Amino acid sequence: MEGVQPFFIVSPGRTGSTLLRKLLMAGNEVHIPPESDDFMPKTIIEHLSTRKNSWLIQTDHLVKRYTNSQLRNYWEVASEELKEHLLLTPIHQQNLYTKIWSLHAMHKAKFNESALVLGDKTPLNSESPFWLNKVSPNSKFIFLLRNVFDTVASRKTAFDESIPSAFKRYENTWKAMSKFKRQHGELVRQVFYEDLVNSPSETMQSICDFLGLTYSDKMLSADELPHGDGDLAHHAELYKRINTSAIGKGALSLNEQEILQITKWSKKIGLPSQLYKH
Repeated sequence: MEGVQPFFIVSPGRTGSTLLRKLLMAGNEVHIPPESDDFMPKTIIEHLSTRKNSWLIQTDHLVKRYTNSQLRNYWEVASEELKEHLLLTPIHQQNLYTKIWSLHAMHKAKFNESALVLGDKTPLNSESPFWLNKVSPNSKFIFLLRNVFDTVASRKTAFDESIPSAFKRYENTWKAMSKFKRQHGELVRQVFYEDLVNSPSETMQSICDFLGLTYSDKMLSADELPHGDGDLAHHAELYKRINTSAIGKGALSLNEQEILQITKWSKKIGLPSQLYKH
């Protein structure tokens, strides 16, 4: 677990984070496993109550939770392998940092051993940036945002969410990351999905510079999803090359009342106007 500091891609979901994962991994320097759901936040919470126990007991708790989670279905790391890996941890590394990154490190070793940097792109983590910074200090955050109408409409379609519920996820991410950015601006780079697909070369160059990665033109020609969750239905469009076809689709699928309500909510939480233009 020692080496280059990992980074986070955070977003409300349905904002292009899987696309960004695909592009970054095409450069071969980075490994970003599939989404880790609530694994990191729950690991942090669990650690608060188990940290005084032996490392063996702490390991058993973590492995049991992983075994009972959905992650096993697409991370392809066996529970026994995870336990063995954790029990081999040197004493000076038996800490929470190791707990939250060991699974990622194992996935990298299994599927992309030559990568130099680890990343995580789990939308749920966007609501816990202060905790993540405390556990993984100085890790950088790519804060990925998309037009709110497109995001809400996409969450409604992909996950069968109500309009209020989909917007609430957007709001939670915006509030948490905006507060974190005010206090730790040097660790956050805000990126708009629209810039990513309209000006991919310039946007990816900027992201790579921020993360200390080498930009490569082959990032833009990536046409396959990395190992993991590419077979999920809501990722089907990502097998295509970068395109702008999804821009503006959200507003077209929402009725006038929904647009007015979302606009009202957006203004109330202080979203930049460019995020609720239609």
